[in-house]
Amino acid sequence: MHLFEYNNCNWGNNRTLEHLYEEAFMKIGIIIYSKTGHTKSVADTLEQQLKDRGHDVTLDFIEIAEQEKDVMHPEITKAPDASPYDFLIFGAPVQGFRLCAAMSTYLNLLDDMKGKKFACIVTQALPFKWLGGEQASRKMKSIVTDKGGEFIGHSIINWNKADREGRIDDTIKHILRLIEIEVAVEA
Repeated sequence: MHLFEYNNCNWGNNRTLEHLYEEAFMKIGIIIYSKTGHTKSVADTLEQQLKDRGHDVTLDFIEIAEQEKDVMHPEITKAPDASPYDFLIFGAPVQGFRLCAAMSTYLNLLDDMKGKKFACIVTQALPFKWLGGEQASRKMKSIVTDKGGEFIGHSIINWNKADREGRIDDTIKHILRLIEIEVAVEA
């Protein structure tokens, strides 16, 4: 049988390879907090790349009260619902060498995450991952896995490095690979 004939193969229950391919796409939620727009710019690119691959993608934003006095415990005014998604991507900046308080507070508000697969994207101004990026990623992972989520991977973008665009491209490719692996496993 030639490769082009596989589309007509029967995979049981009258499902062709084409049907399997169509069923393999995921409903993906990208939930971010972005104070300066850096994390948002990465999320926008990722959203488009995932949509181009046929996934059902929603980009949503965590919002906090304006002029929040208690920066360590911000009041969340908009908390996106994480429940409808097969796969979640959480994105946030580093603030004060740790995960920004808005994302930490939001993640702590989430209900049970059992069975939810997720990845994390962290943006930071400082040039080395150990200056907050790794800690921020570990914090997101810890909060969500404690609620039953399944951590798939993470990426950190050092915003002020000369090769920022390359690092953004690498992050997008990395997250896309993680999702492609999950799609293959699910199919």
